[in-house]
Amino acid sequence: MLEIAGDYGERQIELRDGALWYARTGVSSGQRRLVCVGDDTFVIDGVSDFKLEFERERDGRVSGVTGHYRMRGPDYNARVD
Repeated sequence: MLEIAGDYGERQIELRDGALWYARTGVSSGQRRLVCVGDDTFVIDGVSDFKLEFERERDGRVSGVTGHYRMRGPDYNARVD
């Protein structure tokens, strides 16, 4: 999980107390706990219509994240740290 934590522009993922926490710039809900539902795929605890899928390079390095929404298309953020 440590390799997923980082800065993805508008999205920030933090490892705290053994869990991943998600925040997005401009969204007032604060940090929300992520729950792993598959390889590099997470949902926000308590949110059923959104998931995050982390993208990796061939060497295993996490390079970005795509947000998948039930009612609209996905959006991608590259890792910036």
